[in-house]
Amino acid sequence: AAALTEAATLAGWQAVDLGNYVQSWKLHETAKSAAREAGSPALLAHATAQQAYVLLDLGRVQEAVQQVEHARAEAGGWLPPLMDTWLHAAQAEAHAAADEGAACRAALDRADAARPRDPADPALPFLFLAGPHLDRWRGNCLATLGADEALQDLTAALDAMDGFNRAEAGVRCDLAVVLQRRGELEEARRQAGLAQELALVTHSERQRRRIENILQTV
Repeated sequence: AAALTEAATLAGWQAVDLGNYVQSWKLHETAKSAAREAGSPALLAHATAQQAYVLLDLGRVQEAVQQVEHARAEAGGWLPPLMDTWLHAAQAEAHAAADEGAACRAALDRADAARPRDPADPALPFLFLAGPHLDRWRGNCLATLGADEALQDLTAALDAMDGFNRAEAGVRCDLAVVLQRRGELEEARRQAGLAQELALVTHSERQRRRIENILQTV
């Protein structure tokens, strides 16, 4: 059951990335059922919160916030530190999309406080949150909120993204958003162009659509 949870959650994320939202939702439902069968609060929290990205991509932002909050409530009290960190960061991203700045920043602070020294947990091989990756997540949230301070987090994270093509594309996309807002249009176009090249390598429909929207405005 645990193996099925991990497989269905991964397949569900890939379906989100390709824009197959109905398939992704069904895969996450399978993952949640298997996690309950496995008796794993951590796996259930991960599958439930990740399912919220379907809602985010469909513009159902408040439902996404509620979904992530439900993931934590259903998990109960204690979660492994790495999962706790990931869940706080996912909450922050949902709050940012809902333009709930105070709630987003509070969740980011909780994620930073919960972050374990070791970014890997053998019991959670599908999660990796080394310092730069959490900085990237923070930068994404702050960019969504329109905060210029996102530039510092994103610039710092970019140096550590070598080999993580999908993550690097996301960072460059966020940089383009921040730079555009600051009026630095030439550099914004350059970052969006680099993100577009990486999105073609990873075949990420989700990122491709976002980058196209940015390029239309810069």
